[in-house]
Amino acid sequence: SKVSHRSVLRIHDLGEADGVKFISMAYVEGADLHELLHKEGKLPVERAVGIARQLCEALDAAHSEGVVHRDLKPQNILVDQKDHIYVSDFGLAKSLEASAMGMTRTGAILGTPRYMAPEQVEGLAADHRSDLYALGLICYEMLTGDIPFPGQSSTQVMFRRLREKPRNPKAVNPDIPDHLARIILRCLETDPNQRYQSAKEILDDLVAARAS
Repeated sequence: SKVSHRSVLRIHDLGEADGVKFISMAYVEGADLHELLHKEGKLPVERAVGIARQLCEALDAAHSEGVVHRDLKPQNILVDQKDHIYVSDFGLAKSLEASAMGMTRTGAILGTPRYMAPEQVEGLAADHRSDLYALGLICYEMLTGDIPFPGQSSTQVMFRRLREKPRNPKAVNPDIPDHLARIILRCLETDPNQRYQSAKEILDDLVAARAS
């Protein structure tokens, strides 16, 4: 409720009826990004960049309010029939204010293994840069139809994420422009300090690359 942005799905009401708790929110006519990628495979570069830019705007709005998603993944990104996106399900989101009050603890693994940042895999404290790592994974998947750390199990995928460098997306899809590959790989740095430090920085690079 703290986040007001056109690409963040708003919750209208929370309540209980006949012992059943409910949440009401805006209805989006379309599909989630996971369904879209399953149906179409990798997306054209321009379409993927358009979705990435909207994701950056949504994350920037949330992070500006001190809200970290912590479970960003294609299933939580709704895409309407005009390719407008809505980030949903902040079920694992924790405000930085709550974290400062000790309401979250190191050692608790929260999130979906396929899209966890290395620090989440290790059970370390996660912040807004963990969302930027997940954004890099999602962009990689949109542009290649694959993930940078394939494996036979979630455990193997998570272990490789801690120990190995990601495959360059251009090795999977040569049509990806060099600047876009660099943006994705910077998002996927193991050390949060080596990543982009804000969604706005990523957005700025995406806009600058399009203008050049």
